Amino acid sequence: MPCRIAPLLVFLLLAVPQARAQSSDLARATVERVASGFQFVEGPVWRDERLLFSDIPRNVVYSWSESEGVRVYRTPSQKSNGLAFDAQGRFLMAQNGGRRVARVEPDGSETVLASHYEGKPLHNPNDLTLHPDGSIYFTDPTWNPDPEAPPFTGVYRLDPGGTL
Repeated sequence: MPCRIAPLLVFLLLAVPQARAQSSDLARATVERVASGFQFVEGPVWRDERLLFSDIPRNVVYSWSESEGVRVYRTPSQKSNGLAFDAQGRFLMAQNGGRRVARVEPDGSETVLASHYEGKPLHNPNDLTLHPDGSIYFTDPTWNPDPEAPPFTGVYRLDPGGTL
């Protein structure tokens, strides 16, 4: 039990003072629905006045902007979840359906950045984030356990040179 409580306590210690400092702004904030009709959305990322997000069951990454509303950004998305842009502006996706982390190149093609660890296929890459040094950190939960995959849920680091 302590392993589950410790991260929550760290979050509260960091988040609560910041939230109190912003409480006057939050008290005036309003929530506005900008789009609906999705099945299960995750992985939001903001880029160039657009919000991109995944609808995992539909296998689509959508784009929303105030001027254009909702548009399909990329399909199929390999049931992507976590989304990000690297320092060169290339689109990154944790594709749990494809069991990989991929990058979209300027021509629209995908480059697989990580699909195996120590020769074993990943489970379901889920969320990702970038470190300022160019490393990509991502989670790989075992929602669909595979006896050929690593026998654990993991958080991985893909360094800028491509080593996982």
